[in-house]
Amino acid sequence: MTLDAARLVGEGQALHIITGPATSSWKTDAMASRDFTVKATFTEPKYMNLNSHPHPYGVFIGGKDMGTPSQTELYCAASGDGAFIVRGFGPEPFRMNELRGESNAAIHQAAGRGHPVTQDISLGERG
Repeated sequence: MTLDAARLVGEGQALHIITGPATSSWKTDAMASRDFTVKATFTEPKYMNLNSHPHPYGVFIGGKDMGTPSQTELYCAASGDGAFIVRGFGPEPFRMNELRGESNAAIHQAAGRGHPVTQDISLGERG
């Protein structure tokens, strides 16, 4: 898939996302400092509807130089198979857990392909 396959559209208070390849979306004026939490609820109405494998989605903090080759961020993402990942992007990307993530009881698992699944994901910073 190409980035052109991805869509991010506002629908009232919600955002409707259609995934393509892995990508990050942000609001340029959404800056925070000191203590803060970034959180979102993700509803995948049809688990793996457009993908041949579980596709994670989540939130990030610490974004810097967004949209450039020097972009950095720390993100946490969950997928409908009950696993989550914590990763950092930047000049030297890193993983905080296993290559394919790890399962956790707090991560919801879809009943099967085509079934709905909802995840609540948050990351915080204490400054």
